[in-house]
Amino acid sequence: IPSLAYGEEVTLSVDWKPGRTITDSEKTGIPVKVIVDPTDEISESDKDNNQGEHAFRVLSPPETQHSFLTGFLGLISAIAVSVLLSTYYRNKDSEE
Repeated sequence: IPSLAYGEEVTLSVDWKPGRTITDSEKTGIPVKVIVDPTDEISESDKDNNQGEHAFRVLSPPETQHSFLTGFLGLISAIAVSVLLSTYYRNKDSEE
């Protein structure tokens, strides 16, 4: 943001994909700190309000039984297809 007039507000958004979830020692979450005018280029009367920090709780998604069931059914389907193809080709070779 190049500049803001007195009392003007601008909303920014950032896509953030945290690389980890919170740990047991981080009860409040992963801290994210934002600093405005970090090089102190803007002349202002209150320089103590140029930063803010908030902790975001990043949790792992709950594991579901569906993922196991889907994988198991996929494995059984692959075995069934393999058996059917094997039987087909064995019978085809014996007919010739």
